[in-house]
Amino acid sequence: MPIDELVDRAKPSKTHMLIATLIRMGIVKHLISQNTDGLHLRSGIPLELMSELHGNRYLESCVACHMKYHRDFRTLRRGGKTIRPG
Repeated sequence: MPIDELVDRAKPSKTHMLIATLIRMGIVKHLISQNTDGLHLRSGIPLELMSELHGNRYLESCVACHMKYHRDFRTLRRGGKTIRPG
């Protein structure tokens, strides 16, 4: 199976869920991640409490209102437009 398909099917691990719990408890104040798999967001960590250094391949931003949307597919940008791969 290609690596992109494996990443698309990945689910948050117990470690992701523990970090989300620590954030909800106020023990961890902010998460800095270099992962692009979106698993921290899927584990329930609010976007405003995360810094994703290399971006998130599942996060789409509206160019008009700047709202962010978490997708269940990888998003790409071409010519200033976000498109669904495939």
